[in-house]
Amino acid sequence: MGKNRIYSLRRQKKIPQALLGDLLGVSQQTVSKIESQPIPDISSELLCRIADYFGVTADYLMERSEQSCDFNFADMDPREIGDCLTPDDKKMWLEMGIRLAGNEFMAKHKKKSGK
Repeated sequence: MGKNRIYSLRRQKKIPQALLGDLLGVSQQTVSKIESQPIPDISSELLCRIADYFGVTADYLMERSEQSCDFNFADMDPREIGDCLTPDDKKMWLEMGIRLAGNEFMAKHKKKSGK
């Protein structure tokens, strides 16, 4: 089976399927199934959550476009990037950031303690 752009993006970020599933509110098995489909057969809501997480467009994930982003974050003032998010989106991104930071802390702690 061919792998798709979701698989490639997840591998670039070096995150396991289980963590991506947690961040998106789906199981690791669901992420595996999505990644195994050349063109993912998923709800538009889940597609948008995945696109938002990776900072790409839904069209890019569905291979309808080679352009991964509608605009260039490099051209924006970092303080303005969050201005276009809804309060719910801001909350979701904050929760994902906290989870990722917690996972990185735990990984470092395990290495130091030898566990």
